[in-house]
Amino acid sequence: MRRWIITAAVAVVAVGSGVWLSRQGADTAETTYLTATAQRGDVVQTVAATGTVQPKSSFALQFGGAGSTSAGSGSTGSGAAAASAGQQVSSGASVVRSVAAVAGRRVTAGAELATVDSAAQDSQLAAAQAQLDAAQTALSADQTDGASDSRIASDEAAVAAATSTVTRADAAVAATRITAPVAGLITAVKVSVGVPPPPGAVIELRSDTLVVVAEVAEQDVVAVKANQAGQLTFPALGVVGTGTVTGLPTAASPTTTASSSAVTFPVTLTLKAPPAGLLPGMSAQVTVTIGRRSDVLQVPTTAIQGSTSDPSVQVMVGGVPQTRPVVTGMSTEQRTEIVSGLNAGDVVVTGVVNPASSPLTTGGGLRNTRVSGGIGTGGGRGGN
Repeated sequence: MRRWIITAAVAVVAVGSGVWLSRQGADTAETTYLTATAQRGDVVQTVAATGTVQPKSSFALQFGGAGSTSAGSGSTGSGAAAASAGQQVSSGASVVRSVAAVAGRRVTAGAELATVDSAAQDSQLAAAQAQLDAAQTALSADQTDGASDSRIASDEAAVAAATSTVTRADAAVAATRITAPVAGLITAVKVSVGVPPPPGAVIELRSDTLVVVAEVAEQDVVAVKANQAGQLTFPALGVVGTGTVTGLPTAASPTTTASSSAVTFPVTLTLKAPPAGLLPGMSAQVTVTIGRRSDVLQVPTTAIQGSTSDPSVQVMVGGVPQTRPVVTGMSTEQRTEIVSGLNAGDVVVTGVVNPASSPLTTGGGLRNTRVSGGIGTGGGRGGN
C-alpha cells in the first residue's frame, strides 16, 4: 500500500492547525472552523511493502563450475568448457585431495575451498603446451624460409588446433579446484578427502552482500523505478536502515496464485550499510520514495474542495471563510502542493464543527478523497 509523508521546513514547523469561532447572531450556535496555515515543506509520495532479507547471490559449487542464483532472479550456469571438465572430474577418475571449506565459516573471494588429484590433468596440459610450442616453432621457421602459402596455411591450422587443445587442458586443470567466487559464508559442504567427488554441487556458499526483496502490490509497482531511495526497518533488530532499488520485477511473485486477491511483485533493494546482526530470512518493513516536491507551498489535503479540474480552498479573512481558487500540484492523502492562489501564512479551513448539524465535518464539509498522483497540470490534481 502507499503511505504519505510530509516534512515541513524547520522555520515553520511550529505553525500548524488552529480553531476559529464564528457567531452569526445572538441566537445562532457558534460554528467552529478547524484551520491550518499554508507553509513551505516537502510533499513526499511513498510506497509501503513488507520484505525479507536475502543474500544477493547464492552459489552451488562443483568441480568444473558453479550455478548461481541471485535474489529475485533465476539461475545461471558455468561455461561449456568448464562444465565438460567438471564432468570428467566427477566421473570417478580423481579423488578429493583437500577440503578447506567448513560450513559456517566465512571466506574471501578467490579462496581455495577444495581440490582433487590433478596429476593426470597437469600431464595433459604439459603435453598440449609442448604440442603448441612445436607448432608455433614450425610456423615461424617456415615463414622465415619463405615456404609456400599452402605450407604456411597448414602450419597456422596446426597452431590453431594446438591452441584449442591447450584451452581444454587448462580448463581441465582449473576444474580440479573450487574457489570462492565472492566473499561470503559457507552454508554446506558435501565432499570428503580421499574419495571421488559426487556429481553435482559439493559446496554451497552465499554472498556476504545482503539485499531486501520487498513484495510490492500490483497497483503500486508501476511507480517503483531503479535507483529510488528506500527506508528499511528491521523489527528483529529494532533498527532503521537505508537502501536503493536495484532490481525490478519481470513477473509476479511465484507465491501469487490465480485464487489470491493480493498480487505482489518482488522488488530488490540493496542496503547501503547493513546493520550488525542482520541475517537472511529476517523481515523488513520497506518504504520506497516514488515522488518528491521539495520546499513547495502546501496545505492539508482536507482543505482542498471543489472538483479535480477546478480546485479551491476556504481562506479565513477577518474570521470569515472566503472561497479562493487555487492551482494544485503533487497531492497525497495528507498534503497537497499549492502552485498558485495562496501565500505562505494564509490560514485555510480544514474542517467545520457545527452543533446545529453534524458534530464534525472535515474539509469544511467538502471532499476528503485519496489522491496519489503526480504533479498536476492546468490547475488539476494528479491522480492514479
